[in-house]
Amino acid sequence: MSHAILTVLNSFLVRGCQRRFPLLARMSHIYVKCIPESERLEISVVYDKRTYNMNRPKEEEIGKCFARLQLNIVKVMEKRKNKKKKKSKEATPVEDSDSNISISMLKKGKTLLDTTPNIDAWTEDCELVIGDTKLQMEINSPTVISLSLPASIMSGFPIFPKAELEFVNVDQCKFVWYREPLPSASAKEADNVPVEISRERYYSPTPADIGHRLSLKLIPINGERVGKEMSVTSKFEIEAGPGLCPFENRHLYTQKEAEKESLRIVSYNILADVYADSDYSRTELFPYCPPYALNYDYRKQLLLKEITGYNGDIICLQECDRKYFESDFKPALDLLGLSGLLKVKGGQVPEGSALFYRRSKLRLLGQHDIILTEVVANDERYSDLWQKICSLGPLKEKMEARSTALQLTVFESLDVKDKILMVANTHLFFHPKASHIRLLQIAICLRHIESVMSQYTSEGKTVSFIFCGDFNSVAEEEINTFMTTKFIPSDYYLWNSSGEEEKLNDLELHHNFNIISGCGYTKYTNYTAGFHGMLDYIFVDSDNLTVTEVIPMPEHEDVTTHIALPSIVAPSDHIAQICQIKWK
Repeated sequence: MSHAILTVLNSFLVRGCQRRFPLLARMSHIYVKCIPESERLEISVVYDKRTYNMNRPKEEEIGKCFARLQLNIVKVMEKRKNKKKKKSKEATPVEDSDSNISISMLKKGKTLLDTTPNIDAWTEDCELVIGDTKLQMEINSPTVISLSLPASIMSGFPIFPKAELEFVNVDQCKFVWYREPLPSASAKEADNVPVEISRERYYSPTPADIGHRLSLKLIPINGERVGKEMSVTSKFEIEAGPGLCPFENRHLYTQKEAEKESLRIVSYNILADVYADSDYSRTELFPYCPPYALNYDYRKQLLLKEITGYNGDIICLQECDRKYFESDFKPALDLLGLSGLLKVKGGQVPEGSALFYRRSKLRLLGQHDIILTEVVANDERYSDLWQKICSLGPLKEKMEARSTALQLTVFESLDVKDKILMVANTHLFFHPKASHIRLLQIAICLRHIESVMSQYTSEGKTVSFIFCGDFNSVAEEEINTFMTTKFIPSDYYLWNSSGEEEKLNDLELHHNFNIISGCGYTKYTNYTAGFHGMLDYIFVDSDNLTVTEVIPMPEHEDVTTHIALPSIVAPSDHIAQICQIKWK
């Protein structure tokens, strides 16, 4: 359970808790949150159609807690009486007896002393007695803290609710979706009631939903314990979608998850919002794309439908905005059984590489992420490279300005015994005259992979790797050449990609892996009005892994229907690379 969720309830307000627990006031009850690492208890007492909230030290005497509760109850009673006096215009004085309302705690029928610590009193084998009313205790009840739906919803595009839960796993919750009546419906019409439409964790609106709002009821369940439900209604009516998207034809090949001992890999540069929705992108980079289709609220719906429709077991994303990883991708894919990890770039860059993995197939063993410029300058394993870089001032300056990260995650297969898979994910420097820098970056990456691999190599276990990313290098040039041939000579022509002042004249690069391009080669994976070429790859360790299937690229006519990418039916300027692998 995340610290963020645990701290949401640290400060209770009466009205705030009533919004959190909209059904609590129907019965007298007590809800206690007791976290071992916290020194305080959070207590919600539901009494006489009112919720009273307290945050008290565990070691405090219950007599002090009762005094505060009694004071709050009396205040509420006095307010009610004053309201009644105003309505009836009667001058009846407030009775003093209410201020003496009795409060005590029973444990197995015996009254506890007022000196009893809170931690020993607020337990499930105790009952709170207020006047003549006995209240049952529930500790750490499964709870929905918050529930929300996207602001913009289109027909044909799945809705993934965002829920913050406490003391319950999302897999145990019950979801019930409703179609609300049309806004114009008369209260007298027979169909002016919500209609249940689904009980799945997420819902894809149909044409019948257009013009309606949708609502969701979420019921938290933990074993036999059922918490209080929470409901939410979409803010706006469902709108029509843009029609068939090119990726939907690719979904025909990925309707089912990969078989048990195989893994479907997806690598996709999703075009960060910071680069998509700006004046420069609208007027210079993507002037052919309608501005509304560059807005994240619109693109998000296409991205979620596309990515989830591939049914990937490992999904590597590049240019994933930090805030949208947390708010959209992570909760949506969690509903489908995938956990997510994010490695943002160095400096102030708000995006990075994200990895999602299917929990039923893989167990996380470790994370070994790095910022390339930091390790090359400070780690002895790269001292030879760093000395070469430092010998050329302009090159050193450019390298130090780069914020490129390598996300490296290690998993153990849950389906194939003694198989360990390392998954690398990166986005190399983009500049067309920076092949020499990309060569240095990939050399750093491969050395790091080799070093980490040695930490997991043991007798009887096979350690393999895949390397996903946007490498910003076409198939005929430096990255694919180095990866697949293991060698870059000192006289390689692209060492001179930015001129003599940055040229490394006597540097050779080597590695010992046998690597193939898992998706083979295609004319392009990036297609804009100004450029098209293959920049994205899933490199595969061919010693231990075999590629069993490659998902076909979209038809060229589909890519160019709206001139180029992105468009109203394609959320990124890149095209996802997808293949299926298994161990040899």
